Amino acid sequence: MDAITIPRSGGPEVLTWQTVPDPEPAPGEVLVDVTASAVNRADLMQRQGFYPPPPGAPPYPGLECSGRIAALGDGVTGWEVGERVMPYLMATCGECVYCRTGRESLCPSAGFISFSTSGGYAEKLACSVRHLIRIPDSLSDEAAAATQIAFGTAWHMLFTRGRLAPAERVMINSVGSGIGSAAVQLAHLAGAFVIGNASSDQKIARATELGMDVGINHATQDVVEEVMRVTDGRGVRPGGSGARAGQQIATAT
Repeated sequence: MDAITIPRSGGPEVLTWQTVPDPEPAPGEVLVDVTASAVNRADLMQRQGFYPPPPGAPPYPGLECSGRIAALGDGVTGWEVGERVMPYLMATCGECVYCRTGRESLCPSAGFISFSTSGGYAEKLACSVRHLIRIPDSLSDEAAAATQIAFGTAWHMLFTRGRLAPAERVMINSVGSGIGSAAVQLAHLAGAFVIGNASSDQKIARATELGMDVGINHATQDVVEEVMRVTDGRGVRPGGSGARAGQQIATAT
């Protein structure tokens, strides 16, 4: 298969396209034909040498991708060749105290795509069935590949931690970022009044297209002053358990 490797740290020019052996699915794994791969900030940092993978990690980067199952490893049941899937960023044990209490991100034995498996910057990827998520027909392969980290993080901030509810006001920082733009869309779909800020009018305009109600250019405007103005002096405050009355905040970086 063809894949992208990173023989040394640097800019985009260090990405090397080469032919490498096809991965083979081990017992409990599947082989996925990759149809789309996202470019995550962690991928960029890895290429630049600021986010090195652990020793022995496969040489193919790419945290987020989607595709179709090409082959099943021994012992795999409940999945079929040809199914559209996206390998979830992280496969956890499901048994430790963190997994059993909804804190899977702290699982000590979590396996990450492109760290414990090969990555999405390749034509094929072998991973555990614990990684797999079926892609609904309404979602394209490209959208599925770009959904996981940005939208998962934004959802967690807005609804798990912030407990955002319809008709509440939410303040989202850095609406031009991946997580920020995802948060704008999710908050808008939830029926919230969305206030956001960014460093340029272009980013503000794009976020407005995604559902933001009020945009603040923090390079030219006073954020606090604008927030107080558009909320009739009520402002916003950090949301948490029990925070209501239209006072929620989500911070995206």
